[in-house]
Amino acid sequence: MASAFDGLAARTGVTSIARFSAGLAIAVERGTPLVDVLHAQAADVRELSRRELIEVGGRKEVAMMLPVVFLILPITVVFAFFPGFVGLHLTSGT
Repeated sequence: MASAFDGLAARTGVTSIARFSAGLAIAVERGTPLVDVLHAQAADVRELSRRELIEVGGRKEVAMMLPVVFLILPITVVFAFFPGFVGLHLTSGT
C-alpha cells in the first residue's frame, strides 16, 4: 500500500497530494488512526489555501489602488476646489 501511495505522489507531481499520500502511507505502516491523519492533512491544505489567497489579495490590492489614486482622487479634488476657485475670481472683481 505504501508503494501505491508513493506511485500516486510520483505520477501527479502535486505537492499537496504528495504530502497526503506520504502521510497516509506512514499512518498505515505505523498503525495510527487515519482520522487524525486526515484531519491534520485537511487543516494543512486549508491553511495553505488561505495563505495563498491572502498573498494574492495583497498583490492585487496595490493594483486596485492605482485607478483610485490616479483617476478618482484627482477628479474628486477638482470637484472640491473648482467652485471655490470660481468664487474667488467672482469676488475679486477682475
